[in-house]
Amino acid sequence: TRRSSDLPCQSVRSARGQLAQTCPIAGGEEGRSSAPPGVRQVQPLIPTSGAAMKIQFAPLNVPLSRRLQTAAVLQWTFSFLALAQCCLAAFILLLLSDYWYLALLYGTWLYLDRHTPAAGGRRSDWIRNWRVWTYFRDYFPITLVKTADLDPKHNYIFGFHPHGVLVAGAFGNFCTEATGFSTLFPGLASHLLMLPFWFKVPFFRDYIMGGCLVSSDKSSAAHLLSQECGGQVAVIAVGGPPEALDARPGALTLQVLRSEEH
Repeated sequence: TRRSSDLPCQSVRSARGQLAQTCPIAGGEEGRSSAPPGVRQVQPLIPTSGAAMKIQFAPLNVPLSRRLQTAAVLQWTFSFLALAQCCLAAFILLLLSDYWYLALLYGTWLYLDRHTPAAGGRRSDWIRNWRVWTYFRDYFPITLVKTADLDPKHNYIFGFHPHGVLVAGAFGNFCTEATGFSTLFPGLASHLLMLPFWFKVPFFRDYIMGGCLVSSDKSSAAHLLSQECGGQVAVIAVGGPPEALDARPGALTLQVLRSEEH
């Protein structure tokens, strides 16, 4: 009689979306199982109890390097979740202060520069080489693996998956030099496409453009891919916002095409 541990198991998803593992019950062990003969026993892979979601604080003896990595991820998370709101509030306060003319000057610049996010952005090698990004990289860690040489005389589209909630992998690989993109692909400039409305936020737009983020408008991608001199890479997080909203631990859901009947 074969043991159940010797029999193959399969990962399945229930009707409620819960990831589980099914294992066949061997004949010699059916007597000790509550499942009927021939019925697979379902073992959840992801705990669903509230206890699994409790907050656990790090011990005091965590190395300084790890604390710096955590701080780097926290500042990056803050940048994508709250920095835009803070920048908008700062602009409004400046407009209502005695230095309103500075806000007016920046507003004029904002209008004149409104097409830049869809025209390749404004790359800043200084921002891309900040030391904080190396700590950000090492937290996960993030690694960029090169599998083929790319001719810098051509333009390219890179597809990134999974999207995740905040596209941390794409940011670390293509918006910073922490993983050595320019060294691995000399002559190529990467541009991560991002939702257009973020580029309407004062100050914040200039910060994210420094990391080579550009608008995800069709005209933005067309501009990058139409450069005759080549060397431009448009990085697209496949699935976009719908896939980000569907991100959950233990599941990788890819949304490529969704057709609707009218």
